[in-house]
Amino acid sequence: SDVEHFATEISTKDDKEALKPLRDALYKIRDAYNLVRTFGDETTKSEVEQIKIDKLPLLIREVQRRIDLINQKEAFEQCLIFSLISIKSAKPK
Repeated sequence: SDVEHFATEISTKDDKEALKPLRDALYKIRDAYNLVRTFGDETTKSEVEQIKIDKLPLLIREVQRRIDLINQKEAFEQCLIFSLISIKSAKPK
């Protein structure tokens, strides 16, 4: 599916700073869509409702999940570094 392909593509990204603009753009699309549906005139509403964004929440979730995974990896690496420093400094000289 398109979502699986999208998830595969972003799973190769290890820079969360590169993923944040994508996540933010997806949020903006969702918000603009909702604004038009709520406050737009009937012509605009009818045009916007033809746009298929039913998978948008899944795309947002996939990007956020990847960012969260990168955050966890970074936290683990920091914890490991601090543990190694602690062990090294605790060794008798």
